[in-house]
Amino acid sequence: MRPSPAAAQDVPCLRHLDTLEAAARRMRDTGARVLSVTQDGKFVGTISDRDIVIRMVAEGLDGWLTRVRDFMTAPALCCRADDDPESILLGMVDGKLDTIPLLDAHDRVVGMATAEQIRRAHSVFADEIGSHINVIAA
Repeated sequence: MRPSPAAAQDVPCLRHLDTLEAAARRMRDTGARVLSVTQDGKFVGTISDRDIVIRMVAEGLDGWLTRVRDFMTAPALCCRADDDPESILLGMVDGKLDTIPLLDAHDRVVGMATAEQIRRAHSVFADEIGSHINVIAA
């Protein structure tokens, strides 16, 4: 599943040293529920809105002082941008993910794939993909 070059330039990511407050703002501004985290431009993990709410807020920590690296999921599942859609979906099902980062050969984030995007892009396999999506949603 290859993202277009234009889309690859606009992938919202966080740096591992960003604060959780910055992460929450980026999620709000982009509508993303999961963001990739990078260090020196390379993928090192993900952070979700759930990570922030359940882990940071529930523990009473200050989002202005708490770093993304302390609450991100690492290592996190990811796929290569040139992986076939079925492999990407199977990885999502195995990891119970609804969004997965797509990386290039140099471990840079070039996109984020959702099960719904894959289904729409590959409608020939819609029935089979739909069953995978139902497993993810369960």
